[in-house]
Amino acid sequence: MGAVGLFASANDSLPQRLLEAAEATGAGLARLGHTLVYGGSSRGLMGAAARGAVAAGGRVIGVMPRHLVGRERMASDIAELHLVETLAER
Repeated sequence: MGAVGLFASANDSLPQRLLEAAEATGAGLARLGHTLVYGGSSRGLMGAAARGAVAAGGRVIGVMPRHLVGRERMASDIAELHLVETLAER
């Protein structure tokens, strides 16, 4: 199948229902055979979607600017993580 790009909030203080919806989205993409390409964060909606995809056996690729590694807590349980120099390169 193809790949789906998702770039969303990396804020952990969002309502639980939104985090659950993001996790379900990631899981649904994985079940459909799509690769999730996202911002590489373990936080917020991006992290929830990635966790959902990984839990459903999906492939997840993160793309994160180096200057965000500490602030967004880079994901460690994904298939690939590409560090880039700028948001524009992302």
